[in-house]
Amino acid sequence: MFVYIVKRADTTGADARNDVKAVRKHWKDAGVQVEEYQGGGPSPVPGVRGRGGPVISASFDAYPGNYRMSAVSKCSDGDPDKLSRQS
Repeated sequence: MFVYIVKRADTTGADARNDVKAVRKHWKDAGVQVEEYQGGGPSPVPGVRGRGGPVISASFDAYPGNYRMSAVSKCSDGDPDKLSRQS
C-alpha cells in the first residue's frame, strides 16, 4: 500500500468550505464513503474524511494557509521501490 501526504501552503483567496465540498463530491463520485467534519478549538477547521472505494482511508483538512490531504491506498501488485523509480 502507499501513503500519500500532500500540502498546499498558498491558500490565498481560497474558500475552505467550498473546497471541502469539492473534495467531498470528487471522492463520493469515486466511490469513497465520505463524512464532513469540523475540528474543534477556537478556530474550527473544516475537513472531510473518506473510506472505501479506491482507498483505505483519506482526509482533507482546510487549515488556513496550509491545506493538507492524506490517503492510504489499497494494496496492489508490484515492487514499490521499482514503481517509485518509474515516476
